Amino acid sequence: MIDLTVVSGPLGAGKTTWLLQQADLLECDLLVTNDVADVSIDDSILAPESAGAGRRTVCIAGGCVCCTAWPDLRNTLLQCVNEAHVGTSRRDRQVLLEVSGAAEPDQLLRRLTDDPVLGANVRVARLTVVLDGSDAVRGLRHEAAVRTQVSVADEVVLTRADVVSPTDLRHAAGVVRGLRPDLRLTATARGADHPLGPVVPEVLLVGDDVDGAVGGLSTLAVRLSARTRWAEYALWLHAMTRRHPAGLVRSKGYVTTPAGRALVQSVGAAITVELVATAAVDPDSRSGPTDMTYVLRGLDRDQVRASLSQWVPSAGAADD
Repeated sequence: MIDLTVVSGPLGAGKTTWLLQQADLLECDLLVTNDVADVSIDDSILAPESAGAGRRTVCIAGGCVCCTAWPDLRNTLLQCVNEAHVGTSRRDRQVLLEVSGAAEPDQLLRRLTDDPVLGANVRVARLTVVLDGSDAVRGLRHEAAVRTQVSVADEVVLTRADVVSPTDLRHAAGVVRGLRPDLRLTATARGADHPLGPVVPEVLLVGDDVDGAVGGLSTLAVRLSARTRWAEYALWLHAMTRRHPAGLVRSKGYVTTPAGRALVQSVGAAITVELVATAAVDPDSRSGPTDMTYVLRGLDRDQVRASLSQWVPSAGAADD
């Protein structure tokens, strides 16, 4: 029997940061990452950690495993089942799957259950839904897809607890508890456990759902030159997120700054920059071009790329 742990959550909820702290605790044999974009930044972050711990990593990019990329996930899991049955390997008994932020875990669970082979050989040990603690209430109120994820979860993790006031964090926890009194509920700050304190269940006042909360997405992957000027890119990203907070749903990738290589992410109008190297970078010794992915809703891919080329000429951006 293969035990499968699924980690889900909306785009930008902090799944990868949480996983970096949890993978060793879960003791998985195989880590599967999934990205709706053709290039997976999450895989480039998690793969080195997995290799260092002796785990195998499989990246499924270019679609969600609940729908268009389901055949790829099915083949990966069938390989695990086959190895277990023929005795060629004792590994892959514990599989950890991080699904795309646009995935629908309820649909994934149905596919796993309905499959004649996987249904008999793969057990979903746990479904963890990761929610941004600063945005959880809004998402639950206005996105049916987020409520559906919580409805099928075994555990909910509220991230970014360090940037939310204790009152707002307890409010978010109370709303989750009001929807699902039985699930496990925790909070984290940069992947580390954060105390929640007493949680009182609260009634969620559901508002108008956002049209196309999950559907209607397109992705754009570009390769930025190693000589991309940080000032140009930062100004462009700031302008784009302010002008199109609903259209530029998500961006993620690496940019070289004067202080070192940085992981730059945006979710709606919020931008975060996390240095992965603290030493100053010599322009003549930069390590090469980097990938940047964008998840768009209602924005034309070619126009976004043209805007990037016009306002960040140093990027030399090209489709990957």
